[in-house]
Amino acid sequence: METGFPASDSMELSTGLSDQMAQEALRAIRANEIDALVVADEGGRRVRTLSGADLCYRTFVEAMRQGATTISIEGTILYCNEFFCDIVRADTQMISGASIFSFVADQERERLSSTISEAMGSGGANQQFKVRATDGTLISTVLTAMPMTEGGTMCVCLVVTDLREHEARLAAEAASQAKDRFLASLSHELRTPLMPAYLTVASLAADASLPAPVREQLSNVRRNLELETRLIDDLLDLSRLISGKMNLRREPLNVNWLIERVAEIFKSDMYQKSLKLKLELSGNGTVEGDASRLQQVLWNLLSNAIKFSQEGGDITIRTSNPLPDKLRVQIIDRGAGIEPQMMPKLFEAFEQGEAAMIRRQGGLGLGLSIAKPIVEAHGGKLEPQSDGPGKGATFTITLPVCDSPAHLADAHTDGSDGQAKAPLRILLVEDHAETALLLKSILESSGHSVAIAGDVNSAIAQAEGAPFDIVVSDIGLPDGTGYDLMKRLHQRYELPGIALTGYGMDEDLQLSREAGFADHIIKPVDAFQLESALYRVVRAGRANGG
Repeated sequence: METGFPASDSMELSTGLSDQMAQEALRAIRANEIDALVVADEGGRRVRTLSGADLCYRTFVEAMRQGATTISIEGTILYCNEFFCDIVRADTQMISGASIFSFVADQERERLSSTISEAMGSGGANQQFKVRATDGTLISTVLTAMPMTEGGTMCVCLVVTDLREHEARLAAEAASQAKDRFLASLSHELRTPLMPAYLTVASLAADASLPAPVREQLSNVRRNLELETRLIDDLLDLSRLISGKMNLRREPLNVNWLIERVAEIFKSDMYQKSLKLKLELSGNGTVEGDASRLQQVLWNLLSNAIKFSQEGGDITIRTSNPLPDKLRVQIIDRGAGIEPQMMPKLFEAFEQGEAAMIRRQGGLGLGLSIAKPIVEAHGGKLEPQSDGPGKGATFTITLPVCDSPAHLADAHTDGSDGQAKAPLRILLVEDHAETALLLKSILESSGHSVAIAGDVNSAIAQAEGAPFDIVVSDIGLPDGTGYDLMKRLHQRYELPGIALTGYGMDEDLQLSREAGFADHIIKPVDAFQLESALYRVVRAGRANGG
């Protein structure tokens, strides 16, 4: 059937006016009695075929990333798109004419029948179902049912949304969260026993009354404890990098100074292997970056150079400016070199090259995988070069230079600004008895007054009974958390606090800030670092009127 009417009437039709002609045309279209409309306007008479619109919608349905099928009210499949075929793992010939009930789990059939009936009665329904593929696999989906007319016959359109991708994403997020919790707990459990050992060794190594050879041996023990701590840090950093959660604290820095500091740290290691270190620091070394992170990169690269150098060899660290706005740092050794086949894998986690070399040199193979993204986060590049085994290696860092004056302050400044350091009244909250007693002894030897509490309730009772200048608290406590304690002490007494804990994930630092801690120190810590933090936090609190 063909019908024609003026353009004005077609406008009425499109806008839903109650004109008798428009209403009759709409009825005929819905009843599938019209194949085309002839629209007359100033440009002449134009034909609008309804089959063309049908083709457009069918193309859309075939392309969409959801399953679509038309079924009779009894459940016979009249049509399905390609994505529905993919879901149930069958072709259209197998599906057409089959019952939709054969593609759901047996226990779901009655519920699917009710859903179809509901859709016919109410205009639509949707429910979660387990769709069964032809190989027996059950697939989580959402089925949306809508009534429609096909060739004058009532039927149902089913849209099938595959939930597997969504469920996989949720599972991946849950696994990531579980991994983060595991790493946080692992960090805490590894760091906690390191704390008393590190405090004891560091304190004895600084004791001038002991013979020099004994103090040197103690310094070696301390360095090995620091290496153990670095391995723990590397594991946490790898997790941060994978999840994109590593944050940088940028400031103008003198990289030449950072290099000298790292070289000083490794002085004993180089002495033990009779290595010579040449520093050729002629480049303008001011960059905008995170001092601790760039020092970590330099630490990892120099550590590798020492590790893979032969006894009596030499290592060169050179800075230069290939362009006025670029700083180049090169760490050059003449040691074991790099196998050509290892070059593409060099920055992958846990990759260390030939197995015998791994056994001789040790390590987890995390240093380079962490160093590269840190450099890239600073807008730079880290590139390796080696002529092969036995011919040494060169690692080149390229960073953008900044014009701002560099901050050269050492991390070991005491925060006192040259002022006299009065003894502090310290509330120490620590449930690890050995650590608590050692910290108390060390802090009291510096003239401070220290009260120990082993849990939240004891700490609150101590704070109610005596005034304190600062609280130093662990996070994991038997009857609560250091976060809860800090909130209560800060609100009630405006007491500043330092979190001293084995928990070192970014989320832990954020929770510390939110709880009111002024600083978050990760175990193990030496006495100098802790005392510096104590005075820095107390002075900042007093300056702010606390």
